[in-house]
Amino acid sequence: MTRTDRLKILYVLLLAGLGLLAWTVLVWLFPGRVWLGALLLAPPLLLPGRIQGAYFRPLFTARRSLDAGRPAEALEPLRTFIGELQAHPMRNWLLWLGYSIYTTSAEAMAWNNLGVAHTQLGEWSAAREALERALALDVAYPLPHVNLARLALVDGDREQAERHLATAKALGYSGTMLDQLLHEAQSLLARIEGRAAPRGD
Repeated sequence: MTRTDRLKILYVLLLAGLGLLAWTVLVWLFPGRVWLGALLLAPPLLLPGRIQGAYFRPLFTARRSLDAGRPAEALEPLRTFIGELQAHPMRNWLLWLGYSIYTTSAEAMAWNNLGVAHTQLGEWSAAREALERALALDVAYPLPHVNLARLALVDGDREQAERHLATAKALGYSGTMLDQLLHEAQSLLARIEGRAAPRGD
């Protein structure tokens, strides 16, 4: 079982456990008025995501730009985020306040997204360098291999592309419905948390 598989299982179990715990607390504290308890418990349950959104805003802003097909707008926020993580490495732990199925390194995630942005801009060398940086930070991260496979196909190297895809699969990326749903969930979070911060922040 790969680390990605373990993280997927952990994520599903965590969601199920939180749901069961929340329901149990609601029924116990608010018999007959579960809806009132749900309203009172919602803010604390949303707090971890809001903390992550505050510190990871450049990453979410960049993801939002990438999802909207504006890769050039993603470059500066990603560089900013990488610089912030390098200046404050402890912020990487905030990754656990949300969810991360494919990597345990926020910086590796940012380098992978930077590679995607450069790929979409047709900047193959910069893309490859960013993806290699992501793998240097987390050798068990499958997504840079998927993106390196795309670059290999651009180069006409089908054999190299197949090797990268095989590695991504061995590391737990299967392209299944769950992988697609997780990508959509991350895109949704990026749209919510990637909104521009108010002026003066």
